[in-house]
Amino acid sequence: MKTLRCLISAILLSTYASTCLAEGLKAGGAVALTVEQKKQAEYRISPDDVISVYVFPSQELSREVTVQPEGTIEMPFIGSVAVSGMTSGEACRRIENLLSKYVTAPQVGITVKKFSVRRVAILGEVRAPGFYDYYENMKMLDLIAQADGFGDYPKLNKAVVYRRNATPNTAVVMNLEPLMAGKMDGNYALMPGDVVFIPRQSVYKSAKWLSDNLVPWMTLLTFGLTIAVFSNR
Repeated sequence: MKTLRCLISAILLSTYASTCLAEGLKAGGAVALTVEQKKQAEYRISPDDVISVYVFPSQELSREVTVQPEGTIEMPFIGSVAVSGMTSGEACRRIENLLSKYVTAPQVGITVKKFSVRRVAILGEVRAPGFYDYYENMKMLDLIAQADGFGDYPKLNKAVVYRRNATPNTAVVMNLEPLMAGKMDGNYALMPGDVVFIPRQSVYKSAKWLSDNLVPWMTLLTFGLTIAVFSNR
């Protein structure tokens, strides 16, 4: 059993070292990295990536997780941790700092197991938010249709497209009202990695909210007053 623990520890430390080498760890002297190590070290974590998080000496905290659309992962003790946009080494440091309150001298290694290179996401006021496979010439209406359309209170004139794979990352505010009215020149072309956010409008400005909530109560009140008037005759 002791030999097995030592073997696991060696593997975890090897992963930790591979993750951190290209981050400029002061090990003294130049270190030759493999192509895969260099790719891992330079890559910036994105939503929908699948990453393996190794924690030493508390191996029971290690796990394989998917980065959520908002750019976070869930870890024991420390909960939600924002890692999107970070290199593996930067994410390691953040998790180590947070875990240090619960684990003595934690060492964390991260390996990206699956890269989210051909996916798009739509969040906010849609019926089926989440990730969807990207295909060539995919446009805004295609993604909205896959998300089963808008929710009850979308704020269409303030939709946002986050383009994570651009340099630098960009956020474009769009007005989707003309598109929903049939003007197809507003059917925005998407790219792999795009995240579309449809905000929720304030309920007091929504005609649908009024019809869904206020009108039934007004009808009920009117019905009650009518019954009261006839019962007093």
